[in-house]
Amino acid sequence: MLDTVFLLKRFMYSSEDVLKKELLDLRESVLGKQVIETETIEFVDYASKLPQELEKKLVLDFPSKEDYIPRPIDEEVDSWFGEWNEKRSGSFAIVGGRGVGKTAFLKHHAQKGTLLMHLERMSDERELIYAFSKALKLQCSSISQLITKLNKKKRAIFIDDCHLLFLRKIGGFDLIKTLFYLIEVTQKNVLWVTTWDKYSYYYLNEVLKLSLLFSKVKVIPGMGERELKFLITRVFESTGLAIRISASREYAKTHRVVNAKKLESELWAQIAKVSEGNPLAALQYVKHSVMYDKKRVTLQNVRALDMDDLLSDAEDRIFAVSTILFHSALSAQDFAVIMGLERVEAKIILNDLHFKRIIIKEGNYYRAPIIILPLLEGVLKKYNILTENV
Repeated sequence: MLDTVFLLKRFMYSSEDVLKKELLDLRESVLGKQVIETETIEFVDYASKLPQELEKKLVLDFPSKEDYIPRPIDEEVDSWFGEWNEKRSGSFAIVGGRGVGKTAFLKHHAQKGTLLMHLERMSDERELIYAFSKALKLQCSSISQLITKLNKKKRAIFIDDCHLLFLRKIGGFDLIKTLFYLIEVTQKNVLWVTTWDKYSYYYLNEVLKLSLLFSKVKVIPGMGERELKFLITRVFESTGLAIRISASREYAKTHRVVNAKKLESELWAQIAKVSEGNPLAALQYVKHSVMYDKKRVTLQNVRALDMDDLLSDAEDRIFAVSTILFHSALSAQDFAVIMGLERVEAKIILNDLHFKRIIIKEGNYYRAPIIILPLLEGVLKKYNILTENV
């Protein structure tokens, strides 16, 4: 699970709570909710114990000034603070598809003192009031009390994923309408910047006329070729693997002229087109390219540290195994070397993992589209891998 979690965290630039929500959305159809929550707790606990060298190598802390990719509307968004400080009303909507960086966008533009909230699905008005009261550190039991306290001083509030308030049931618009009312009567004192899923916004705008509430509505397009290449390359390199796009001998034989730069450009353009600018979809495309387009795409080990120095104990080695299984494929020999085992013992363990459907076997290699860490650890504990100093 760890490699999947890190990828989600890098792409979503999320807090632990937001990350937990993404995991729930991703796996609730396969596993029970309680199991997923347990996984997340175990992941956070495990990650906190990683050696400093491994943490620096594998964890990216987005966003930072050098990692944020500038967008054409950045300057305009910064001007919203100026307009609001000049006592103009301030309520704005940022619209975009999943994975285009709406959360990162909010974090990048949040100035000192800005409150950044992420909305969860709620069932009634009391939960909405409680969420605002907790975030603002106010004691409020009604919308009227919340409005009164919000209007007492100027503040900026950025709210992520407002569309989650819409419940697909009879009366499911009630919380959205409550939020609209709250924004409408406080926007002279409060700068509201909100984010919305693209298709949810278009639907709600047809029904509730959202655009009439906001001073401006800006759409963040999907990421372009350059942005996707930057992000995905960073993700792979953070785990010690680099994407190499070049023509194999077989490919070169069937193409009279092979320009390496042109080949790379064409592939990234194809990735951007197929994924529609969604980095999560683009990542899956790259993973499939690594597995199946071996004539053009390969992974190369670029670890700056020696494997034996980097992986100091059994849990670190298991993390490395899960990363390689997720990004590429692992042979019994590779597994034996990383875990410090005899080849025969390594093959027995891999076959056990395969029998329990934790990993998939393809020829002489093993891979895992999604690693469930507790299941992986459970099998390894049976062989005393986690209790020995390997």
